[in-house]
Formats: sequence, structure tokens, C-alpha cells
Amino acid sequence: MSKVRKILISVIMSFLLVVQLIPLQVFAETGNVSVRVSLENNTFLEPVDGKEPTFTGMLMDTTVTVPNGSSGMDAFKKALNEEGIEYKEKNGYISSICDMAEFDGGQKSGWMVTANDWFTNTGIAEYKVEDNDYLRIMYTCDYGEDLGCEWMGGK
Repeated sequence: MSKVRKILISVIMSFLLVVQLIPLQVFAETGNVSVRVSLENNTFLEPVDGKEPTFTGMLMDTTVTVPNGSSGMDAFKKALNEEGIEYKEKNGYISSICDMAEFDGGQKSGWMVTANDWFTNTGIAEYKVEDNDYLRIMYTCDYGEDLGCEWMGGK
């Protein structure tokens, strides 16, 4: 083997070794993702303990663009802000939308989220959105059972 060939192979091997040390995030896809976000209340329809629902049915169904790697909360907040809808957040949890808060519809009520029609195992703040995801934010009056979710293990 010629000296030039040995040097060339040595340089290529060194390059490949260095490339392996670069974090994969450097090669991660950059850009934006498109996320559909809807907001609805189909469960809290009548007054409960003197508190009335502030809206019923579908309040929002829109699509937003967020940076790749964004959370569901990022997409949701962007959609709400673009639509001019007021909300309150506590530690990554949606506590109130349009002045309709957790426990307003009873002791088991609050806001729940599905991603692509699945109840996620994480909160909306931990869920990382992908292109063409569909987030549904829905009000529940029964820990999600009235929405088709049995997260408490079926009681």
C-alpha cells in the first residue's frame, strides 16, 4: 500500500471518528411544524353549584405553525393568542379557558387533551408536537370518562 493511500485512509478514519462524536441534535431537522388545535366543551352544559359554562360546543378549530421541537402547550397558547381567547396556566396545566376553570363543572371537572385522538400519557406541556398533529382540548366533568378516557383505571 502506498504512503499516500495510507494517509488518505487515516484521514478518512479520523474524520469518521470525529463525526461520531457530534451530537445527533446537530443533524436534527429544523424549521416549523403545522399543528391543528381545537377547543370544545360538550360536557359542562348546565349550571353546577351556581356556576354556568361560559361556552358550549366548539369554540376554536384552527391550525398554527410552531418551531420544530415545540410542546403542545406552545401550539395551544399560540392558537389561543391568535384567536384572542383568554386562558390561565398553572405549572404547565391549563387551569382556565374563557373563565371556565377546573372544578367549575363539578369535583371531577377540568381540561383534558388528546393528541391525534389519543389521550396522552404526558401533560400538554411535555408533549412534543410533530407536523400535522391534531390537539383537542376538551372540558370534562368526570375525569375524562365523559370523553371516552378511563385514566383512573376504570374505578
